[in-house]
Amino acid sequence: MIVTTFLFELLEDWVIIFLDLGSTIETVVEFLGTVPSLTILAGYILARTYLVVESFVSLRAEPVGVFWTPAWLQMIPHL
Repeated sequence: MIVTTFLFELLEDWVIIFLDLGSTIETVVEFLGTVPSLTILAGYILARTYLVVESFVSLRAEPVGVFWTPAWLQMIPHL
């Protein structure tokens, strides 16, 4: 009876420690999942903003021949 009580107390302590460890592991997994996601999101937003701004900035310095019609295109009547 004493051994059984001791084993149940030991098991109870182990379960409490395991459940606390489970919550710690869950917190670590959430942290490891959140940090890369936020980093990727910030990188995406920066890259997207750069591409939009760069496309409008590059419109200021167009080369002279941008709007010239190629000679072969004049051979197609419907264009």
